[in-house]
Amino acid sequence: MMLSHFTIFANAYYIRAFRREKSDLWLTIDDILENLSTEYDRDEGRLAVEDKLRDLARVVVLEFEDGEIRGHPDIYREVQQDATIIA
Repeated sequence: MMLSHFTIFANAYYIRAFRREKSDLWLTIDDILENLSTEYDRDEGRLAVEDKLRDLARVVVLEFEDGEIRGHPDIYREVQQDATIIA
């Protein structure tokens, strides 16, 4: 249960990447904050989100570089195979 919230933060990236059909899409922290608000109706603090994204980068779910986020290609492909169509 403690780790379940990380799915939301990973999806804040992957949903947009799937919609754009770009496995190499780079997003900013502001993009992620917008996605959290739009997709999950969550108003999260910037520093807290950045910390969670860095945690996800440490376990290789996302890549985090210079304040921008990109998905991990293997995760993108694996989830894409199992995902229903995202509109």
